[in-house]
Amino acid sequence: MKKAPFKFDDFEQNYVYKGFDEKQFIEISNKYRGFVGSHVSKDNNNAVIKLDKSNVFKTSYGYAVKIDNEHTVFIKNWQIWGETPESYTINFNRQYFKVKKWGDYSDMSEGGWRSFDDVIKTAKKQEKYYEKSYKRQKEFKF
Repeated sequence: MKKAPFKFDDFEQNYVYKGFDEKQFIEISNKYRGFVGSHVSKDNNNAVIKLDKSNVFKTSYGYAVKIDNEHTVFIKNWQIWGETPESYTINFNRQYFKVKKWGDYSDMSEGGWRSFDDVIKTAKKQEKYYEKSYKRQKEFKF
């Protein structure tokens, strides 16, 4: 299967994939894209994280991400890069990352991300995990 290069339009360059390089993306199929390289942008203002679908839900204004048992971060539709049957791939942006006390999630524990720096740490951990797990594949799908 031939992997095609990925091309950004203006909106993608300035919002959706801001801080990341087109070379980090490949078209795997009509349904999936691949992402390689750093999960944190060079300016540390964007971080890509893959989250289980049980931690993300749709609202009338976009999406919400459960942070812990009573906190949520609301995200824009365009921050979701894609989804698989099990997960969402989300580009968190420092400017839009606001933890709100909202919700009562009995399936979550206390603690969790309190700042964007916590998101950066998680993205770096995931980057190392995918680097090791997908050595042959070299990318994760979304």
